[in-house]
Amino acid sequence: MKIKHTIERNEAEVEVEVSLTYYRGYRGYRDKYGAQEEPDEPATFEVESVIDNQGHEYDLTDAEYDEVMEKAWKQRAENEGTQD
Repeated sequence: MKIKHTIERNEAEVEVEVSLTYYRGYRGYRDKYGAQEEPDEPATFEVESVIDNQGHEYDLTDAEYDEVMEKAWKQRAENEGTQD
């Protein structure tokens, strides 16, 4: 998944493309009686790269990371209804 995002560096706004990988959550192992032996793993996104239109790579601040994750989950929710 790719998301366009604007970050601020040195008092200038930079348009970047954030590449993310989605990992589906899964149910942890249960024994034959159904008792949970491993915790369930929630779905997650992993940021693969953050690159501007000139090919420069950036690191996201914590606040920028949170904004990107919010956009990613919103985009994922919007796309779920269009996929069969």
